[in-house]
Amino acid sequence: MNRALASLAIVVTAVGCKAPAKDRPAGGTAIQVDAAPATLFGDPVPLPSVGADDAIAADGTTRIIDHAPDGRWVAVCQGDPSRPRLIVGGGPGLEIDRVLATGADDVIATRADRMIHVDVRAGTVRTIARQMPAALAPDGRRLVFGVGSDLLVLDPGQPPRTIATGGAIRAVRLISSGWAEVERGAAAGPTPGCDRWSAFQYGERATIDLDPGLEAVERVGPELAITPAGEVALDGEVVIGTDCAALVVAALASPPRVMARCGSRELIAGPGGFRAWVSVLIGSAVDVNAQVKIADDLRLGHRVVCLNGGCVDLVTGTDYSTWQRPLVWFDDRHVVRAEGNSLLIDRLPADAANPVAHATVALPRLVATTTVDTATGRRVNGPTPRPPEFIDARGEWLLYGRHVIDLAGGTLAATLPIDALAIDATGRVLMPAPGGGGLRWQLPRHP
Repeated sequence: MNRALASLAIVVTAVGCKAPAKDRPAGGTAIQVDAAPATLFGDPVPLPSVGADDAIAADGTTRIIDHAPDGRWVAVCQGDPSRPRLIVGGGPGLEIDRVLATGADDVIATRADRMIHVDVRAGTVRTIARQMPAALAPDGRRLVFGVGSDLLVLDPGQPPRTIATGGAIRAVRLISSGWAEVERGAAAGPTPGCDRWSAFQYGERATIDLDPGLEAVERVGPELAITPAGEVALDGEVVIGTDCAALVVAALASPPRVMARCGSRELIAGPGGFRAWVSVLIGSAVDVNAQVKIADDLRLGHRVVCLNGGCVDLVTGTDYSTWQRPLVWFDDRHVVRAEGNSLLIDRLPADAANPVAHATVALPRLVATTTVDTATGRRVNGPTPRPPEFIDARGEWLLYGRHVIDLAGGTLAATLPIDALAIDATGRVLMPAPGGGGLRWQLPRHP
C-alpha cells in the first residue's frame, strides 16, 4: 500500500537539507574492487524463462505474501509445509526462504544462508554471499545493506559505497531515498517462513544521512520541538500550549501538522492557528500526561492515522469513527468502512478547503450456488461463500472478499464467481486458472 506523501519527514532535530537524489553527488566512501564488501555480490544471471504459458505457481493451496503494483512479480506461499516462492512474470518461480524487502522493480529475499536480489526490470537475479540487514527505498531503487557497523549503499548504475554509522547494525529501513533508520545490536538472520521479516525491536536507534558531504542548509522539513515550557512548536511557532501536557503521537510535513494526546483527548494542530479536536478516539484515562514528550513510536509521513476507535485526517482534521462502522482499509487518499451489507468510501480532498467525497457501495449478498436438473431432479449445491473481508488493495482498486471495488468511481466493479488472492493497480485479479494449472491475472467481468 502507498501511503507516503511527497514530503515525508518532519525532523525532530535540525539536519542538512538535500537536493533531489538525482542531483546529489555520491557521498560516503567508495568501495575498492578488492575490498571485502565488493565480494558479497555475485554476477547477475537471467531469471528462469517464463515460457508460453502465463500461469503463476502451481495448483494447490496458495497464500499471497506480496506482489508488485502491476503484478509483474508475485511472492506466494505453497506446499506442505508451506514455503515461499518468488515468481516474476509466470512459471514456478524461485524457491526462497523469506522475503526481506520489496519494491516495484526489486525484491530482496533469503535462500539458505545467503540472500538474493531480483532485478525485475532487468530480468536478473544475483546471489549475495551472506545474510545481513537489508532495505529498499520506498521512493526509488536504492538498496541499502548493513555490513557490520557500516551501511552499504547501492544505486543503479553507480559504484557501491559505504557510510559509517558508529555501531553494529541489527536492522535498517529507509525513511526515504536519502535517510535510513538503523537499530543497534548484533544482526540476526531470519528463519524460513512466509511472513514478512522485521529485525527491529526496541533497541537504540539512529537516523543516518545516506548522501553525506552536501552543502547543508538548515533542515529538510519543518522542525517539530518540545519547548522548555512544555509547548509543542512547528517551525518555531507554538501550536499546542502547556495546558495540553502533550504526548505527540503523529506529525506531517506538508502541510505541517502535529497530533497530540492531551490527557484523554486528541488534538490536531498546525501553524496559522489550525486546531481540530478529535472526537472518535479512545485516549488514556488520565487528565494529564505524566510527561510532555514526543512519542518514541511517532508516526511520520502518513496523512491518515488510525487508532482505537477511529481514523483521523491530519490535513483537514476530519475524523472517521470505526465503532459502529468497522474499518476495512485506508491509505492517504481513502478511508473505507463497512456498514451492514455496504461499504462506505470516503475519498479525502487535497486540502481542508475542499469537501470529502462520500460514496456508499451496496454489495450483493453472496449465497451458495444451486443447480437442479429439471428432468431428473438431481441437485448440486455449491460451497457457502465466506463473509467478505479485506483481501488486497492497489492504486484505485480494492478487493473485498469477492467484490472488486472501484475506489475512484465509488462503485462496485464486479463480483467474482470464486475467491481471488490479490488485485493489481489496473484492476486485474489473481485467480485460479479455469481447469487448473496455477494462477493467472485476469480482468474480472463487469456487471
